[in-house]
Amino acid sequence: MNPDFHTRVTAALAAYYGIPAEDLDRPGTVLHPIGPDAWEGLLELVPVGARTAIAVPPHLRDEVRRVAGARPADHPLAGADFKAVWGDDVARVGGMKVYMMDWAGFRPFAPDPRYTIRALTPADRAAFEAFHARCSPDDRAESDISLDQNTPYGVFDGDRIVAGASTYLWAGLVDVGVLTDPDARGQGLGKAVVSAVCEHFRRLGDEAAIVCYRHDVINRGSQGIAVSLGFAEYATYEFVYRSTA
Repeated sequence: MNPDFHTRVTAALAAYYGIPAEDLDRPGTVLHPIGPDAWEGLLELVPVGARTAIAVPPHLRDEVRRVAGARPADHPLAGADFKAVWGDDVARVGGMKVYMMDWAGFRPFAPDPRYTIRALTPADRAAFEAFHARCSPDDRAESDISLDQNTPYGVFDGDRIVAGASTYLWAGLVDVGVLTDPDARGQGLGKAVVSAVCEHFRRLGDEAAIVCYRHDVINRGSQGIAVSLGFAEYATYEFVYRSTA
């Protein structure tokens, strides 16, 4: 990643998590309170400079403070720390890769001409819901796309949506999610619809908008989309899910 762009991304994340610039080189953990969210027990341990930043919803604040309090102040929390305090059965740890789009490295992609890509509107709801229903619950959950999110785009095969993407704000950045119909995979349609969303933001020319792309570390297909479009890898971070079962 270009060093100047890396600095810009880090500054944007530091601003979101409330980390002063002078603290970025100091190891430790910053807990960033957020409102209730749909992810319930999920925590993301995001590296920002030498620090680990964690957005913490209200129902987990006391629990996370307990884990932080069991470690020195200059210790960046990791998944192992949550397992040590909560136990292996309660703390489930995984990894996410996050990439950022530096427009200098963007490599747009268009699919076979038989397909049409365009922005989605409320009039496309029935087609979108039919497309969504054809995908597995796990794929829908991981992609987290919606017609009600920002910048929804779709790839059409006739009147049928076969891939879709949308965006929402994650840590102050524009995060792109993507989903492809199981019967239409292997044709670059997910890559094409993410490319279309990126083109949308590039045309806006908004220097404040940093577009990012995230995926589970085991999702090689999603990694291929990011790399082939020219997203630059920023970090691999851990997530911790606190089970209540």
